[in-house]
Amino acid sequence: HMIQKSYSSIVIQLVKDDASSKSEKQIEEELTKELNTEFKGRLEIEYQWLDTIPTDENGKTKLIEKVFKVE
Repeated sequence: HMIQKSYSSIVIQLVKDDASSKSEKQIEEELTKELNTEFKGRLEIEYQWLDTIPTDENGKTKLIEKVFKVE
């Protein structure tokens, strides 16, 4: 789940798969590398590790959520 806080700042909420051999740090490093390549290093990324991804008021899980207003 990705939350876009501004044009250059996102929060990525993740749930660790117990079957994965990668550590949280390895996953964060790989995602950061990929996103910095895609966005040319202009993205501030915060990671949050959760037990479950929160759902919206309709019980759905959004992949991307925007929490800032464009003026």
